[in-house]
Amino acid sequence: HYEERHGHMNLREIHAHLPITTADANAWMICMDAALAKNGHYGPRIDRLKAVLRMNCLRLVSPPKAD
Repeated sequence: HYEERHGHMNLREIHAHLPITTADANAWMICMDAALAKNGHYGPRIDRLKAVLRMNCLRLVSPPKAD
């Protein structure tokens, strides 16, 4: 429903104003993993979800700045 109302969510565009490091991405995934576990979400489907989230999370890592 979101896409129908607002268009596609471009995660890169949404986060472009934020410098995101690999450490930031990993910290976010640790929090997401904990939230899923705390709410009783386990199993192969959740493992696939976490893999997709991790892949997208790492895609948001900002390129290193050129000096």
